[in-house]
Amino acid sequence: MLNLFKISLLNPFPKNTHNCRKSRIELEQSILPMSTMELGLIEIEKGNFEEAKALLESAEKDFSGYLAENFVHLKVYAAYRRMGHNTDKQQEDKERCKWENIEKRNLTMIKNLNQMFVFCSKQAHPQLAQVPRD
Repeated sequence: MLNLFKISLLNPFPKNTHNCRKSRIELEQSILPMSTMELGLIEIEKGNFEEAKALLESAEKDFSGYLAENFVHLKVYAAYRRMGHNTDKQQEDKERCKWENIEKRNLTMIKNLNQMFVFCSKQAHPQLAQVPRD
């Protein structure tokens, strides 16, 4: 019994089990984004909000397709809110749509003004109306 005990202390994992653990650690892709997120959370605790924001953005945007991605994103958004940043995607979409509508209105106004200018120019100078346009 003593010899078995010594063998198990020297090599607690059989060879096959050890190889499985090694490959699992090598294949684990969530270590980097989770550690980046945790560094960001530590920076929040220290009061370094700029550094925290940079680390949290990196954890959110620089990594994708790993198993714990939703978990990291939830914790990142919670950290943003703790720092006072808005994470409301619907509000961002409303703002973006608002600016897109303003741009469309402005383009329409410019187009209408251009058409009015051409019309007035033709009225004032009838010879312009005979010039072919491309």
